[in-house]
Amino acid sequence: MGLSRCAGLRRTARLAVRLGLGLFFLALASGCAGEGRGPKRNARVAYSDGWLAMGTLFEADLRVRESEIPIAKTWLDWARVELVRLEAIYSRHDAESRLSAVNRLLGEPAALEQGVEIGPALEAVLVDSVSVWRATGGAFDVTVGPLVEVWQRAAERGEWPSVESLRRAKGRVGSERLRLVGGGRLEVDSSRVRIDLDAVAKGAALDHLGDALASVLPDAAALLSFGQSSTLAIGDPDGQGWILAVKSRDPKGGQLATVRVRDRAVSVSSSLGSVSEI
Repeated sequence: MGLSRCAGLRRTARLAVRLGLGLFFLALASGCAGEGRGPKRNARVAYSDGWLAMGTLFEADLRVRESEIPIAKTWLDWARVELVRLEAIYSRHDAESRLSAVNRLLGEPAALEQGVEIGPALEAVLVDSVSVWRATGGAFDVTVGPLVEVWQRAAERGEWPSVESLRRAKGRVGSERLRLVGGGRLEVDSSRVRIDLDAVAKGAALDHLGDALASVLPDAAALLSFGQSSTLAIGDPDGQGWILAVKSRDPKGGQLATVRVRDRAVSVSSSLGSVSEI
């Protein structure tokens, strides 16, 4: 299933960029124009839903023709079930997920000699992740977890980590240690490598949902989002694009700007942010 309107824009939502800003959606009055007042036969109407998924709130705002509402409802029902399935693959927070099982296998000595079976879904995400790692000169890295943990523990203690602990962690970090050999298998050249998809899983899920939506409602406009941190804007609801409001992290800062997006993905690392000090 291909989303032709988003060609060349895929994977953008997967890069987490610390902006220190929150993205909030502005309700488009024009997008709802005509509701309850007998819209024209081909006019688009809003059809939306939202629920908790992948550790945050998933929201889908669809703009479809009245005759397409049953299809939109069926797609939303499917998306609710599909997100549960994807979380069971991508989540590192669920001990029973496929990713958690892979990380346990990567911690075994046999992983260095035999590699591990990861399946096609994880393989596809890791192929994209390694590509982004290369494109960013290593700034984006799904194996960085061990190094982050060292600094988190140091911050909890209120003292700097030792050089030795940093050296050990660095020995487990680096996407160059991942060898995707095809057939849903992963080989590694270092022991105890660990994969963390927190910064990429929601974007991968949005790509997947967007593809499925395009296959059943190719003319629909949609704004799909995970808790304001990862957003996919599909099509154009009213000729002006989807409008996002950029608000300051400081409650007194108010709204800083608006952004119009169409067939684009937008992502921030956190709409609230977190700080640790030593």
